[in-house]
Amino acid sequence: MVKLIAHHKWNIYHLAIKSALLIGVLKKEVYMQQPEGFLVKWQEDKVYHLTKALYGLKQAPIDGYLHQNSFIKCPYEHAIYMKRNHKGSNTKMLAEFKAAMSNEFEMTDNRLMSYFLGIEVKQQQEGIFISQKNYMKEILEKFKMNECNHVNTLVAIRMKFSRERDGHFVDSTLFKSLAGSLRYLTITRPDITYGVGLVSRYMETSKESNLLASKRILRYIKGTLNLGLFYAYDENAQLVCYSDSDEGGDQDERKNTIGYVFYLGSTAISWTSKKQGVVTLSSCETEYVAAASTVLDHPQEDSIVIFMDNKSAIQLAKNPLHHGRSKHIDTRFYFLKDHIKQKTIELKHCHTTEQVTDIFTKPLSGETFMRLRDMLGIKIF
Repeated sequence: MVKLIAHHKWNIYHLAIKSALLIGVLKKEVYMQQPEGFLVKWQEDKVYHLTKALYGLKQAPIDGYLHQNSFIKCPYEHAIYMKRNHKGSNTKMLAEFKAAMSNEFEMTDNRLMSYFLGIEVKQQQEGIFISQKNYMKEILEKFKMNECNHVNTLVAIRMKFSRERDGHFVDSTLFKSLAGSLRYLTITRPDITYGVGLVSRYMETSKESNLLASKRILRYIKGTLNLGLFYAYDENAQLVCYSDSDEGGDQDERKNTIGYVFYLGSTAISWTSKKQGVVTLSSCETEYVAAASTVLDHPQEDSIVIFMDNKSAIQLAKNPLHHGRSKHIDTRFYFLKDHIKQKTIELKHCHTTEQVTDIFTKPLSGETFMRLRDMLGIKIF
């Protein structure tokens, strides 16, 4: 979304709401316990009787008001609303919205810096920079790592995880809280996606080694607080993709880790790192399945290019003579061949050194890690 905003040179505005719980009148009896830090002395056994509320209930006025005024809620992030204004400019639309709600809200439309759900947005002449610097500082402070020494890589290069590995179990609540906090940070920091996904596999069987690996990610974050994604104006908006996988990286199920990243211009817009849902028998099949998972419906004049570093997987997707050698691959992956025939996608080979998705599938040396991190479009704020 941010890349499209940068491509069209739109502005990002921020809505700040004060006294959010003092707006909507409740029609039913709603009670809540006194929150920590707000206990009434000598009345700790009592509860609050809510008379007004903003979020979470069908009586809440904000969602209804925005829908009535032609705003559409984002299906992926329910705190984001968009409005297409065909009759006037975005500036006029914002002015109307501010006027209509001026009695209820305090609005901030600072074009230089906005804060939304922990994401910091800086709009410059060259483009838009997004980061979560303050959120990163909060995480470090929360888990008492704000004074730690930093490291240059995310995961130790020879580190192997297994549920059967010796070691004491740790507090699962602490570990889940840490993993969840790190996962939210992947919104603006694709470089930590592999490490966060790796430790998240051990939510229910978290041991000391898993906790130490999570703290290593915090140590990496400590040294990279000023990094974020930069989306430049006036760039080519052609969609391209890189796809890759490791081979048998998971020690428990022998499944592979697949990764992909989509670009519009020179900066990543979408990425993933996850354990493959099926077991494959060779690196060729693994990368074929990984490529199939990247196919999406995005109309553009030219084919969507998917870069792979495995020539055998490319031949398997292109050449029908190879079908007999891959009958055991689930039929749901064969739609990749159909898209190639329809020329909606095009598979191209890239050298291993140019395969940026290695950063999503395996531990890397410091030099390689930082080179691929730069290729994602991650820059200093």
